[in-house]
Amino acid sequence: MDLSALAAQPGITDVLVSEQALYVITTGPEPLVFSDKDVVFVHEDELLSHKNLPDILQAESVKRNKRVSRLRSYVLYEYSLIELEASDKQRFSHALNGTGGRKGLLDELGAQRIGRGVVIITEQYAQQLTAFFDDHNVTYRARNILMEEDNATE
Repeated sequence: MDLSALAAQPGITDVLVSEQALYVITTGPEPLVFSDKDVVFVHEDELLSHKNLPDILQAESVKRNKRVSRLRSYVLYEYSLIELEASDKQRFSHALNGTGGRKGLLDELGAQRIGRGVVIITEQYAQQLTAFFDDHNVTYRARNILMEEDNATE
């Protein structure tokens, strides 16, 4: 499929390529020429409310030859160790942050501790951190957020 030719068709504002799908941004009704399940048609008026907005923001624009946004999807975790025994708290902390020169899970996943009981991580590694919290019986709350790339983990 020639994406540049597709992007140049009347009624098509742009074509966005992401890891998950090919988004065709339209100004009118969905064209009937495609039946590919990986092609998602999005009317430009519905773009900011689309369920796949985080993926769309990470997509590359065919017309502009650059990423749609500098925004990136992150997950902000707030966690509490109050319900754990002292030895479990120490085990958890060493595994999360590292100890004795060994790297912890935060380093391995590229996550950042931004305060007491608060961690931010890119969405792609969030499931691993969630599993880690679950394995250690840690109480947590996760929030999906969008932030500019450069400001996320400075």
